Amino acid sequence: IDVPVVFGRVHVLPLIHRFMEMWPEITVNLTFTDRFVDLIDEGIDLAVRIGGEDDSRLVGRTLAANRLVTCATPEYLAAHGMPETPADLETHNCLNFNHGGRPIHWRFLAQPRSAGSDEKHATQSVSVRGSLCANNADALRDGALVGHGIVQVARFVVSEDLSARRLQPVLEDYETAGAPIRVVYPTGRHLSPKVRRFIDLMAERWRPVSPWDPAT
Repeated sequence: IDVPVVFGRVHVLPLIHRFMEMWPEITVNLTFTDRFVDLIDEGIDLAVRIGGEDDSRLVGRTLAANRLVTCATPEYLAAHGMPETPADLETHNCLNFNHGGRPIHWRFLAQPRSAGSDEKHATQSVSVRGSLCANNADALRDGALVGHGIVQVARFVVSEDLSARRLQPVLEDYETAGAPIRVVYPTGRHLSPKVRRFIDLMAERWRPVSPWDPAT
C-alpha cells in the first residue's frame, strides 16, 4: 500500500491497524510518500492519492471529499487583523506549500458563497507570500500554531486544531474544495479479496461524511 505522508499517518494507518486485527494472517508493506509512484512497476496493490491525473492503467474510486481551510491562530489575527476577502492576504504572512520546488497558489471561490456562487466553477487562484514555504503540511500547520501566519491546508490536517480553537478559520465564505481523496489500483490485475475488503473499509469509514469534516 502506498499512501500520502500526512493523510496516511493520521487517517489510513489507524484503519490498517484495525484491518490487521480483523485479519491477523495479513501482512502489510506500507510506504509513505507524496510522490505518485508507478503502481505497476513497483508491484503495489493499491495507493491512496489526493488528486492526480487519470491513468488508463489504473482504476480509481473516490473515497472522500477534501475541503481546503484557510486559518491562523486567534492571537495572530488579533495582532494583524482579519482578512475579509482573498485580496487582503497580500498584507499577511502566508505560510505556503511548495510542489516541485515552486509555491502553489491558494484557491478560493471568486465570489463569497452568500452571493450564490457555484463552487464547482467560480474559483480563483491567489498568489501569496510569506516567511515559510515547505513541502509538508504538518510543517505549515506547526508554523501556523506558533503564530507565524496564515495557512491554507486540507481540513483533515487541522480538524482537531479547529475544534480545539487553537486555529481559527478565515475567509469561510470563500472556502472551496480541494482535490478528492481516491484509491487507485492496476486495471489488469485481479483485485484480491483482501484488497477489496480494505478498500471497502476505507469507504465505509469516510463516507458519506468523513471524520475530519465539521459536520460530524
